[in-house]
Amino acid sequence: MAVDCAQKIPGVDLAAAVYIQLVAEMPTRNIYDTTPESATWPYITIGEAFSEDDSTKMSYGMRKVINFHVWTGLPNRGWQMCHTLINEVLGALVNNTWLQAAPVANWHLVDVVLGGNIIFLEEDNSVRHGVLPILFVLDQTA
Repeated sequence: MAVDCAQKIPGVDLAAAVYIQLVAEMPTRNIYDTTPESATWPYITIGEAFSEDDSTKMSYGMRKVINFHVWTGLPNRGWQMCHTLINEVLGALVNNTWLQAAPVANWHLVDVVLGGNIIFLEEDNSVRHGVLPILFVLDQTA
């Protein structure tokens, strides 16, 4: 089976599709790829990503983990807000309708899987920070 190497890792299209979905499902939240200096609490950033090949003899596949970061400037109540934001991100991305229609060129988004989460207080004790890794399972379309 021939594959275009440019389509081997669906990074840019997947990140764009994820951002569009988050903004559509969470219109009142601040969602960033790169956080501007003027950002206000709370907000969500699309962070680090890791990909691995998930191909078989019959098809090309990819497993991609994207870390989502949630930030709140509420050190005393921030734990609850971080959980609220994490649940909102999950609700926006674990959606069968979106899975079927996600615009990732030459790829079909098969599944979205929660990878757990962690919430901690930053060193200066002024910011709660949550990290939510999500696994995206994709198959390449013909």
